[in-house]
Amino acid sequence: MVPNIGIVDEYLVPDGLRVIGSRWATTSRGPGATLFGSAANGRLNLDLVYDTGFHQAEVVGEVAKQFEALLIASR
Repeated sequence: MVPNIGIVDEYLVPDGLRVIGSRWATTSRGPGATLFGSAANGRLNLDLVYDTGFHQAEVVGEVAKQFEALLIASR
């Protein structure tokens, strides 16, 4: 499953403060891994969420590395 959270407008913060990153509270249940994607201030954010009862961290880590390599290669 790959839902798209969409484009997030710039954060309004008081003078002197700046936002350098953000994290979404994402969750997924069941056997399917979920990739949540959003863009904020021109930066692509991806969160790969999976259930450790169905997937091993090493396997998911390898999938994430391959996905990252594909994104870098497509620049």
